[in-house]
Order: sequence, then structure tokens, then C-alpha cells
Amino acid sequence: DAETRLRAYALTPFVNLSRQLAAYCSHRTSTFAARRAGAAVVSASAEHDCQCLLRFFGFLHRVQGVAAAELDITYLARSDVGTKAQDFCQWLEGTQQVRFNSISNYLSGIVSAMNYVYFELNVDTEVLALTPNPLEQVVNLRDQAHGKVKEQDLFEPNTVKGGWITWPQVQETRVAALDALNTMPPD
Repeated sequence: DAETRLRAYALTPFVNLSRQLAAYCSHRTSTFAARRAGAAVVSASAEHDCQCLLRFFGFLHRVQGVAAAELDITYLARSDVGTKAQDFCQWLEGTQQVRFNSISNYLSGIVSAMNYVYFELNVDTEVLALTPNPLEQVVNLRDQAHGKVKEQDLFEPNTVKGGWITWPQVQETRVAALDALNTMPPD
């Protein structure tokens, strides 16, 4: 349900952004890329990153009023991207009621795109000198969302391990035990 809602928010890429995203996908999927940390990914992973970025850009455009013309991949080199990403997370959690697992996944895609921008394109020295810099800020947000995934999963019935039961199940068990006790013949 949240996925469907968020697809509607994704920014439709214009020609320049489409070219930039194609270059990003090519970089992520090429066998060798000297400045890329890690191995090549399958095209589905790179395309997922692009969808995450388009959702983030859609939020910036539709919710925060950033002009669509400003939203190309170089936007990720701005000094306020960490703050914008935090706003995005809060909007996802509060307004859209997106689970932390999805928020963490969206942020992972944005981090991958930011790595590309930071290592393949030009980022101002002043932005890089920020402590923490915007890339580190978004990594922090992703780590925080990932930490909340574990906490959120502690209380989901389909993820609880062992002999855990819900509170309504506790009540049903108590009533059944009392009924069984009351129907037992006396010794």
C-alpha cells in the first residue's frame, strides 16, 4: 500500500536527469570502475537506486516545493541534502506511515547515488569539509532507520521467534484455562 502511494510521488525524470540516471546505472553495473568501492551490481539494484532517488526528488518537488528543474543528480552535492533527507524520513514515517525497513532501503539507494556523485562528479570543498558532510549525514539516517527496523520487528507477530503470543492470545488462553479448571471433576 505504501509502495503504491509512493510511486505516485516519484518525479518523472526529464531528459537531462534520464541521461544522468543512465550514466549512474552504467557506472554501478560495469565490471570495473576504479573509483567505485565494491563489485558491480545487477541492473535491478541500480534501477532500484534510481527509483529511490526519484521518490526523494518527488518529495522535494511536490512536498517541499523545490523546482523540478533543480532536481538533477548534482542536487545530491548540496550542503543541505542531509537535512532534506531527514525531512524525507520524517514525512515517510509520519505522513506516509512507511515501515522503517522501506525507509532504510530508500536511504540505501540515495546513499549509493550520493557515493557516485561524491566520487565521480564534482562536490564543492566546503560541502566536503562539513562535519559530518551530507553523505555521512544520510548514512547516519540510514543506520538510524535500520536500527528502528530491529526494534519494530520485535513486536510484529510474523517476526517474533519462539513461544511468544499476543496479548489477546494471552487473554484467550487464560479464559480457556479457567474454563478447563471449572469443568474438572473434584478429586
